[in-house]
Amino acid sequence: MSGREKFSGWKVLTGCILCMFLVQGCVQCFSIYMPQIAAETGWGVYRVAVVSSTAAGGAFIANLLLTPALKRLSAKTVLAVGALFLVVHMCLYSVCTNVYLLWLAGLLGGVAIGWGTAAPCSILISNWFVKNRSQYIAAAVAGSMFGSVLQNP
Repeated sequence: MSGREKFSGWKVLTGCILCMFLVQGCVQCFSIYMPQIAAETGWGVYRVAVVSSTAAGGAFIANLLLTPALKRLSAKTVLAVGALFLVVHMCLYSVCTNVYLLWLAGLLGGVAIGWGTAAPCSILISNWFVKNRSQYIAAAVAGSMFGSVLQNP
């Protein structure tokens, strides 16, 4: 690498922080809206709150499938698939007409967490940074909590 070329790892790190920020922030924000959704739809808070369980289940399933997926696909592709699941998750949330569709959206949100956050981001960052690798992984993971803090209000 000549002195004129920029190190592309910073772009990778920025992209990973952005993915963590968006995925975790969007999924974590939903809990704020549960009481209002329950009141407006008449579904009941207990039925709306099950979406958190379906999201956890989706993340569990996605994490189980992550290792086989990484053997066939690159971490970059897995991250892109996770981002696609986030888009579908948010679209379903916005058009839910019944509680079952809401639960499906939660499940897909969990898959977005599993495939679009820590594991593929850590792999991508590990491929770019040799020195202080854990520091850069921690910076990317901090993006998820930063997303939750900023997107909730």
